[in-house]
Amino acid sequence: GVVRFRGMGLARLDDAGRRAFRSAVQMVLQDPLSAVNPRHTVGRTIAEPLRHLTGLSATERRARVHALLSLVGLDRSVIGRLPSQLSGGQVQRVGLARALATRPALVVLDEAVSNLDAPLQIEILDRLAVLRHEQGTAFLLVTHDIRLARRFADRVVVLDDGRVVDSSPCRPRLELEHPAARELVDAVLPAFPAGAS
Repeated sequence: GVVRFRGMGLARLDDAGRRAFRSAVQMVLQDPLSAVNPRHTVGRTIAEPLRHLTGLSATERRARVHALLSLVGLDRSVIGRLPSQLSGGQVQRVGLARALATRPALVVLDEAVSNLDAPLQIEILDRLAVLRHEQGTAFLLVTHDIRLARRFADRVVVLDDGRVVDSSPCRPRLELEHPAARELVDAVLPAFPAGAS
C-alpha cells in the first residue's frame, strides 16, 4: 500500500515535505525508556524537535518546554533530570510532551498510556481531549483497552490480522458486532462483579 500525507505518498516527499511531515505528525511509543536518549536531560529531550523543526529562539524554546511540562502534569524541577532518575510514567509523559512540542496536526499514541496507572491514564487523556478541542490536534489512539478508547475517541476502529473488521462512533453508544471486537468489549471487567458484596 501507500501511506499518504496531505495527498502525497511519503516515499515521494522531498526534503521540505519530509520536514513538514515530521513537524505535523508525531508519535508516542508504548515503551518510554526506549524512546528517549538516556544521556539527555528532560529539557533537552522535549526541546529536541523544537530545535530541529521550528525557528524558535532559545528563550522561546525554554518557555515552550515549561508549558509542555505543565500540560502533561510534570513539575519544572524534572527539567535537568535524566530518564533514569524518573519513574516510567514520568518518562512516558516526557515523551508525550516531546510529541506535542511542534503543535502537530496528528499524534499517534501507540499504547502510550498503557504503562500509567488508571487515574493518570484518565488525567492524561482528559488533558489531550482539551488540546484536541482547543487546538484541533488529531489523535490516533492504538490500544487494546476499549474503556480508554470509548472515553477518549470519537470513533473506534477494530483491526484483526491487520484488517479493519468493525468500526463504530463512540457516542451515543458504541456498537461493535464482529467477534474480534466483541472480545475486546467482553474483556472489560465489570466495576462490581456479580456476587461481590
